[in-house]
Amino acid sequence: MKKLYLLVAVYALALTCHVHAIFVALQGQTFLSPRSQGTDAARDIVGWHETINPVGKQGWYQSWAITPSYQRSFRDNQLAEYFFGTSVLGITGSQVETRKDTDLLADYFGLSPKFQSVVCVKPEVQNVVADVAWYGGHNNFFASVHAPLTWTKSIVDLHENVFDPGCSTPFPAEYMDFAPVVAPYNCFSTAVRGTESYGQVERLRSGKIGCPHTKWGCADVHINVGGYAVKNERGRCGLMGRLVVPTGNRPDNEFLFEPVVGNGRHVELGFGLTGATLVWEQDGEQRLDVLIDANVMHFFKTHQKRSFDLIGTGTWQRVGNWGSRYMLAKKFNEDGNYSGVTVPLINATTVPVDIRVTIQVDMVLMLAYMYKDFGIDLGYDGWIRSKEHLSCPCFPERTYALKGIQNVTGLGVLSNATQSHATINGNLFADQALLEDDPSPVFIRQHDLNVYSAEAPLAYSHKIFWHIYKTWYEECPMQAHFGWGGFVEFEGQLPNHLQTNRSSISQWGMWLKAGVAYS
Repeated sequence: MKKLYLLVAVYALALTCHVHAIFVALQGQTFLSPRSQGTDAARDIVGWHETINPVGKQGWYQSWAITPSYQRSFRDNQLAEYFFGTSVLGITGSQVETRKDTDLLADYFGLSPKFQSVVCVKPEVQNVVADVAWYGGHNNFFASVHAPLTWTKSIVDLHENVFDPGCSTPFPAEYMDFAPVVAPYNCFSTAVRGTESYGQVERLRSGKIGCPHTKWGCADVHINVGGYAVKNERGRCGLMGRLVVPTGNRPDNEFLFEPVVGNGRHVELGFGLTGATLVWEQDGEQRLDVLIDANVMHFFKTHQKRSFDLIGTGTWQRVGNWGSRYMLAKKFNEDGNYSGVTVPLINATTVPVDIRVTIQVDMVLMLAYMYKDFGIDLGYDGWIRSKEHLSCPCFPERTYALKGIQNVTGLGVLSNATQSHATINGNLFADQALLEDDPSPVFIRQHDLNVYSAEAPLAYSHKIFWHIYKTWYEECPMQAHFGWGGFVEFEGQLPNHLQTNRSSISQWGMWLKAGVAYS
């Protein structure tokens, strides 16, 4: 009867989370590199493309604009699949005989061997951006600078249904320490915050999950310098050099889905193409233009901290031993003996690496309609960034080995027993003796770290945007404009045989844009 209740509860929670499959092979990346809040060709061009490109203007001219905006992610289940391969996780202990092969082992997280729960994962990110921009020109030459002041918040929200906290079942003697150890947590959503040590096990220090986290700063400074080969009443065509100076934060992987302001501290260098052509005009009061902007950038090498899973075997080597970073590992001394310290493996596999990105393209195709002083912009923004390239992570040899469900002590002394083929799904405690490495220990080596697990894969997105505005040409000493707009952005999907195949964020947003221009 209890088993039936658990199954019904799992399906009910799955429907709440809008998932297509419940019991799936877990997979995913350890880090998501979002599109920088400063990279937004649509926001850059709307509302002032006429004032920054005056026709027939001789000498110097310049424009200022500020664009406050709010952005929020949606399709949280697909964000969850990026990290976990699913949005519903089963958590069961090593003494739960009915546990499934896809369940995460509760023991690794400081939860009772009798613990049982189901967790719905709902990641979300919000951004508030105030983009301050300046544009200046002289005849056919121009320069621009914009600095997006940004506040960002991210959270991996965990909705948990605990069926059995296992409070009356401690860890057996010798499993986590010489004596029995009472599990420090009674729910998974608290355990992954990493607040407690227990027995010989250190607390979780990296890859923590839950609670909202915020950052604020400038999402990099974007500098453009260029000129127009053609610029007249029927259109324009120009080329620019582009430089991005990093001013945001540097990810350190203390938290899963940590907040990132900017592009991760990369220097970017590239070029941009800009053009427009008149396609329809009537009575000198109405006109319709087609505008194209395309920015191509290279990300130079920077360093960040990334967390690594372990490799798998055979055909699963690239997919890897998913979630192995959350397993427990014994730490050994120089003599090759267990030191009496056990750690969540992620504490040891979160290390500094060098990262570079070959190319990023942000392209806008827009229709701009104007009737006297009123304008409507409607367009498409396509963004794509190639996969990251990471340097080989450094990892100490002959220092760590997987604990699995093996004991940390035996017969009153520290035990060297390890379980090198352990997975995040774990095993039944009754099979402990069958799974011990012979001989033990079997150490984790540097080349056992799965570099692919920490790389952000190829990412792209599709954005539809609009902007409605008014420009004052005569009422003010300077030209002024004010408008409102918004967008909906959908994550791109790679072929299903590539995992992870969704690596960007679906989000919607709204903005106001105001500015002045004078010469």
